[in-house]
Amino acid sequence: MSVFLKIFLSVVTVTVLSFSVCGHIIIDSEFHSNLNNEFEKSKTENLSLRSALATAVYNQPHNGDISLSDLKKVTSNIKVSTSYGDLQFALRDENYELIGCSDNVVMLDEDRVMSLENESQLTTVYCDSDNYYSVTIVKTTIDGKKLFLENYAKITNVFEQKDRLYSVLQILLPSMTLVIGGMIFIFSKLITDPIKKLSSTEMEFAQGDFSKRVEIKGNDEVSKLSENFNFMADKIEDNIKELKDAVKRQEDFTGNFAHELKTPLTSIIGYSDMLRSKKLSTDEQFIYADYIFKEGKRLEALSKKLMEIMVLKLDKLDLKPVSATYLAESVEDSVKLLLDDSGITLYVNVDECIINIDFDLIKTVLINLIDNARKASQSGSSVELTGNSVYNGYMFAVKDYGVGISEEDLPRVAEEFYMVDKSRARKQGGAGMGLALCSKIVEMHGGKLTIKSKLNEGTRVEFLIKGENE
Repeated sequence: MSVFLKIFLSVVTVTVLSFSVCGHIIIDSEFHSNLNNEFEKSKTENLSLRSALATAVYNQPHNGDISLSDLKKVTSNIKVSTSYGDLQFALRDENYELIGCSDNVVMLDEDRVMSLENESQLTTVYCDSDNYYSVTIVKTTIDGKKLFLENYAKITNVFEQKDRLYSVLQILLPSMTLVIGGMIFIFSKLITDPIKKLSSTEMEFAQGDFSKRVEIKGNDEVSKLSENFNFMADKIEDNIKELKDAVKRQEDFTGNFAHELKTPLTSIIGYSDMLRSKKLSTDEQFIYADYIFKEGKRLEALSKKLMEIMVLKLDKLDLKPVSATYLAESVEDSVKLLLDDSGITLYVNVDECIINIDFDLIKTVLINLIDNARKASQSGSSVELTGNSVYNGYMFAVKDYGVGISEEDLPRVAEEFYMVDKSRARKQGGAGMGLALCSKIVEMHGGKLTIKSKLNEGTRVEFLIKGENE
């Protein structure tokens, strides 16, 4: 059974039962109050009747022992006025035989009456086929004779009033049930609708829609529960986002690292092939082996740094002073075989200067830029690497005279996985990740990658290493 039905049925049941019980209690209380008032009135009237009888007996001539016939005569002359007319009464002897009476007479249970002690009183209700009466009877002694004096008052209206109230209650009870049921239905809906919405939102959230939130209205317990759910959902969504980011960073690292392996591996394979297939002097063997060793160490350092940047989100580098010309020579050595195989000439014009950089990362940037220039150039073309001291740092630039980039593609070339010419890029081993990584590395050095290009004229990519140079 739903919470709504539980609340609705339980509250309606309790309310209707409470109304019914309270109605019966009030009606019975009112009835007994009215009945007690009638009893008190009857007792008072009995006192008046006794006084009137005693006066009449006193005024009736007799020799000290009044006879039953005299008592009958006295009884016929007694008149006691009340608010509802003359008092109805009867006088009986000690055997409860009638001596005299007014117009109407009732007959009580003789055994009950005969059990009365002298000067004791009994007030009760008598009912005939049509009416109810309050009856007060007293056992008394007049001139030595034991007599029963009783008076009656019609109280049918008291019982009729009770019946009318019960009839009204029977009419009101179904009406009140409908009214109260309608009100409770509305209130129950107001209470349970937020719970239903919360349950529905929880279900959608559990099915994978982590953006779902509960609309909070008011400041009650359900609102607090909804607020707690939204807080929990925010935390879960943040955790899921962090997990997705971590997975993406790992994928980016894998892609970037694979991308960065291509150029040095080409050189390593080339120099290894020379060592294997050609007869070289001892000095040449040492130079090629040393290059292979250095490129291997650089790859080892590069993998660690890329891991820190892409996976661990490192945002601060350990910058060290490096000679700009030494950096340029190292880059030239790394791309020499690759450019020779493509029939492209590299021209290097770098001013000597001591710059504060992460050597491996900036070298990776320059190699990437030169490799991109190679891919955009035809065999027999050239690529230029320049470096100049400027007023606020040191400017590196790589320029080619290749196919260039259109104006519509230019703003997006630094996005991950974006390739201007996809077929040419994939054919030459591109994955669309080089410039995105380069841009991030340059930004970590406080600079910005700037690209200028024209279709069929070439491209110039430059970046500034900020700081005081030596």
